[in-house]
Amino acid sequence: MKKCYSTDEESYNLSDLGDVIDSLECNGELTVGQSYYEADAVPFTSADLVSSGNVGTILEVLDDSAYEQIGEVYDYQCMKVTKEAKAELNTLLMVWVEKHMAISRFYFVKNSVKKFVTEEDIKTHTA
Repeated sequence: MKKCYSTDEESYNLSDLGDVIDSLECNGELTVGQSYYEADAVPFTSADLVSSGNVGTILEVLDDSAYEQIGEVYDYQCMKVTKEAKAELNTLLMVWVEKHMAISRFYFVKNSVKKFVTEEDIKTHTA
């Protein structure tokens, strides 16, 4: 599991302990016992971005657009599609996201653990 790190328990944008040490040193906070946070970096996927709720919203927007252009005779066909049709659109959207968006570089922060800088950490990463 890839790890991510933070010195403030908010921004987990450090990739290793060396980055933590550098950040603390730059901020004048590098001391033995200084706290930092280590967490699992769980990659963001197309399934995280695209959900059945998104499909419903897209279909609603399409229906609204059709109603605006066609008028009162329009019968809201998008909202009447089958579950299978909605699943098909969901799959198409996920494939599109994977092809055109670089979302895998983003991640969810999970299982954050508070840790403390040791003398060994300082020796190893400031030499």
